[in-house]
Amino acid sequence: MLKKLIFVLIACFAITLISCVEQKILKPSVPFDLVETQHALRDGDSTITGQAFLKTVGGDVKYGAGSTVILIPYTRYVEETVNLRKTAGPFDRIEGNPEVMKHTKKTVADGSGKFKFVDLAPGKYLLESEITWGVPNQYGGINKQGGSVNKVVAIENDGDTVEIMLTL
Repeated sequence: MLKKLIFVLIACFAITLISCVEQKILKPSVPFDLVETQHALRDGDSTITGQAFLKTVGGDVKYGAGSTVILIPYTRYVEETVNLRKTAGPFDRIEGNPEVMKHTKKTVADGSGKFKFVDLAPGKYLLESEITWGVPNQYGGINKQGGSVNKVVAIENDGDTVEIMLTL
């Protein structure tokens, strides 16, 4: 009974503490512009290949095996959204435009974190992926580690193949 009471008190305290934290809603000041994404809507003969991975503090490599890799046309709107994410606090929320997602491509990295996007037109793109893994904690649970990686990639000419390492 005492354990339940202590648990309820701790939960109430945590909820009160979290509700005291001010959440800011951040919104890019640059509007989404469909014209800027036109290069991504055209068919092309270019390819982006790469490998998504992170290194642990100890130097181990953790591959993005099975991670979703997203390709987004890089526009002023996307650039500002990325910059907002870098400066946002842990409780802040970025209000995005759902139109951006209509112009993205997705793929899943293989067991070595390798991925490929084909039939792309020349232009700038943002590649993003989240690479996470679990580490046992002292309580018998698993703590999630890792994080997001992103990189701006430019395709100069139709028919180019661009190879990148998607990491920090």
